Amino acid sequence: MKKVICIVGSRNPSSKGLAFCKALLIRLKDFYHEIDYKILTPNDYFLEPIDGTNETFYKGIDKKDNIDDGSMIKHNLEDADFVIFCTPVYSHNVSGDIKILIDRLSYWGHIFKLLGKSGLTVTVADSNGFIQVDEYIDKILTGFGVDVIENVILTRKDDVQKFDFLSLIGDIVETFQPEYKIKVPAFTEAQFKSYKNSIRKQPHENFEYRYWDENKLFYMETLQEYVDKYIN
Repeated sequence: MKKVICIVGSRNPSSKGLAFCKALLIRLKDFYHEIDYKILTPNDYFLEPIDGTNETFYKGIDKKDNIDDGSMIKHNLEDADFVIFCTPVYSHNVSGDIKILIDRLSYWGHIFKLLGKSGLTVTVADSNGFIQVDEYIDKILTGFGVDVIENVILTRKDDVQKFDFLSLIGDIVETFQPEYKIKVPAFTEAQFKSYKNSIRKQPHENFEYRYWDENKLFYMETLQEYVDKYIN
């Protein structure tokens, strides 16, 4: 059974992004029965803003997880095989709810916490700003280690019911196949090289150093080498 987690950053129960994700996942389930999916919106959880101490980077512990739904969201992301981030555009940026989530997950970017998972992004805009947001949300998910297979952009003129779901579903199902191979993009390889040089200089008791050491990331020349050895 493959698991899909979809996080929609809109509080509007009638939002185009939510309608799109529901339509996609219903069709995906009809096409590929062996999936279990969950959609989360900010109406389904409570998430505090980050406290600004940077403690998560050094200790790997997010104390806010004890007082809100951070642990639940992180568990769903870690447990998933496929990840979908959907955001509306506000002032050429992601929604505030998505930004809070990204802030709370930011320490995952240094350890490629979601490496081995595939996913897609969905950006919803009225008329403009979607290019910047599409690029940003793609960079964030890719930075977490996600193999982003598609970036969907929806604007005012786009009719969800007329979207070519079949092609997208085919791409998603392909990632579920045993023979599917993840290809690490150049951007993520550049991040890997930069983080490797800086994290290996950290005190050995630091969370990031320990994670890289325990997961043998230090011993790989490239992230693709790591993926080919332990994931593909």
